[in-house]
Amino acid sequence: MRLLCGLWLWLSLLKVLQAQTPTPLPLPPPMQSFQGNQFQGEWFVLGLAGNSFRPEHRALLNAFTATFELSDDGRFEVWNAMTRGQHCDTWSYVLIPAAQPGQFTVDHGVGRSWLLPPGTLDQFICLGRAQGLSDDNIVFPDVTGWSPQASVC
Repeated sequence: MRLLCGLWLWLSLLKVLQAQTPTPLPLPPPMQSFQGNQFQGEWFVLGLAGNSFRPEHRALLNAFTATFELSDDGRFEVWNAMTRGQHCDTWSYVLIPAAQPGQFTVDHGVGRSWLLPPGTLDQFICLGRAQGLSDDNIVFPDVTGWSPQASVC
């Protein structure tokens, strides 16, 4: 009787384990061509997919814009902007083409510099003042190492 129970248990476990093993989804065929110039421009991102995303990340994601600019060497410079409450988060990266058409690796180390040339903020203040705005009506995010020059205009 023990042998029969053991065999039944083993077969039941085997069925359960088989049901737990996910069947891998078939991979789509590789892209034969990729028209980078048609991918350029501003895109409105409504959702993301990837092996690093989980359902608990939904609360962190808002719709955002992504701007793709194709360079002469086939790389895409990408700039993103997402609103979070009263703030606008921006980030950028470069997509480097891989061997397969339409596949890229990400280089987070390069991209557009968000530093403004010297004097730009002062010129903006002058423009605001010329439009009748007071200094209290002009607001910038925290710009380290900069203070407005009253005598610039």
